[in-house]
Amino acid sequence: MWEQLEKYRNQFLQYEIKDVMKPSSINCLQNTEWRTFMKERDLCKCFPQRCPPSSTYFEDRAQLAYGNLALPKLLKEMDSGVHLTHWRAIVSLSDFLLNPLNSQRAILEMDIIRK
Repeated sequence: MWEQLEKYRNQFLQYEIKDVMKPSSINCLQNTEWRTFMKERDLCKCFPQRCPPSSTYFEDRAQLAYGNLALPKLLKEMDSGVHLTHWRAIVSLSDFLLNPLNSQRAILEMDIIRK
């Protein structure tokens, strides 16, 4: 049974090399070639494993207070003399005002457009 399977596997090669090699030896050679090819192919796919760089998303933002205290805290930090605190407040304020409810409150209650 196994000999018949070996004959069917590489029938085109066996037809060309008729009485020179057995079907099992042809299959063995093909398997070794296939393994070497796959090893070379797998080496090409490998990427060096390294840790991804840390995100600076939270480093550039100020810590926000909850509810109605967030906007006054950001406005207070914008008046700070420390450049890093001032920068974080500006970046956080731009993200904070993307929410329409926060921007409406900033315009109506805090007069943020005039400042």
